[in-house]
Amino acid sequence: MSYKLQFVQEFTESGRDIFLELEEKFAALELTEEGFFRGKRWVSYIGQFPNNTFVWECEFATLEEAIKALQTLKANTSHEDLFALQNQYFVRSYTNIFMSVCAPKK
Repeated sequence: MSYKLQFVQEFTESGRDIFLELEEKFAALELTEEGFFRGKRWVSYIGQFPNNTFVWECEFATLEEAIKALQTLKANTSHEDLFALQNQYFVRSYTNIFMSVCAPKK
């Protein structure tokens, strides 16, 4: 069983460029900060969410690791400083944790 931590962030269309530039800085933090994990980043293209929706997600082997990841972000001042800059462009945001329930059989 694994767990997926996901951040869904709808941002203002007028702030799109700045929002995504700040996201590049978050990506750089993942590479340089100890204890950070590397996620995948997506912007909605077709579907349920408007095109100004950003999704970050990462898989973890255990629920404890996913929760520890959230705590690591909160404790990191560089992350929190960037978050404060980016937060002003949020329309709404959600944090989800998904649990895997079945895997394909070979």
